[in-house]
Amino acid sequence: MLMLRCGLRVEEVARLTADAIEYRRRQLYVFNGKGSKDRVVYLSEDAFERLQAYMHKRRRSKEKRVFLVQKGDR
Repeated sequence: MLMLRCGLRVEEVARLTADAIEYRRRQLYVFNGKGSKDRVVYLSEDAFERLQAYMHKRRRSKEKRVFLVQKGDR
């Protein structure tokens, strides 16, 4: 949803941290994006709602990254 609605690239989504989400302003801070440039991306209503729901259900961890990859057999 972030890629589709906000124009984020795969690597930008993979490196997204919880600190980069500004809920009150409904925006994301993308650091080191294409061309090593930082930018602000505004969240559409549906992307904001889904991201908020995902973050609410997200595992309780000190990990800063939003999207985690579990490696192994499963």
